[in-house]
Amino acid sequence: MSYHNSHLIYDSSREGTAVGSRIGRSADRTLLFRSEPFSIDLVVHRSSDSLRYFHGHVIREPLRTPVVGACVRLEESGDRVLTDEFGQFAVSSMAWETRHVLEIGTADETVVLRVPAAEATEEF
Repeated sequence: MSYHNSHLIYDSSREGTAVGSRIGRSADRTLLFRSEPFSIDLVVHRSSDSLRYFHGHVIREPLRTPVVGACVRLEESGDRVLTDEFGQFAVSSMAWETRHVLEIGTADETVVLRVPAAEATEEF
């Protein structure tokens, strides 16, 4: 089994606010990670209660095929789920403001995602 660290390619919480915008940021945070041969998209939802959710999509490059049956584990809580037939997953227990470590494992490879904490933002 081989372990790969992923690289954060995009994080919507680090985007600037458009000129003339009345709202500082979206309620969701979108992240894109790359680790050969995988691309992983994550969406973290912010909510007003204490329960947070995130969901994602794991694909194998360069064919862009879904990774089916991969084990997705949130290190802090131990939550584990499998990706579905579309390579998608959903896990609860992820706070917006906190750093997290997410592992995605197939039969022969494990990818480690280090999800940074979102920057503090003001909401209107």
